[in-house]
Amino acid sequence: MLIFYQLEKSTKRYKVSVYTGGKLGGGTDANVYIQIFGESAGHDSGLQPLRKDGRNLFERNKCDEFQIESYDLGVVRRVLVFQDNSGTSPSWYLDRILITDLASNDVYNFPCEQWLSKSKSDKRLWKELYATP
Repeated sequence: MLIFYQLEKSTKRYKVSVYTGGKLGGGTDANVYIQIFGESAGHDSGLQPLRKDGRNLFERNKCDEFQIESYDLGVVRRVLVFQDNSGTSPSWYLDRILITDLASNDVYNFPCEQWLSKSKSDKRLWKELYATP
């Protein structure tokens, strides 16, 4: 007789701190999403919307914080962040993203200092960012 066991992957909570830069018109009304990638292939959070009900998010010179539950990603290496170009003012100047592993308190810094915009800079709505030491 064969017995199959389904192993549950352990989960962790991560705090995602998103810093909108100070450029004029740098805030956005668009929907913003993030995908967090760990040290090994196949270790990612899946695509996560960054939302809070009733809050005006991603305003110029502001930090917005979110909590994401994901499989244990190990050492966080990179993130993919994008906005959907919706709303009356969709262009967005992203300064940086900090990700904190709430179990270990390890903090990962992802500098950006670029526009996510159809009309500015490289005209892309997404950025792939890598952790800096």
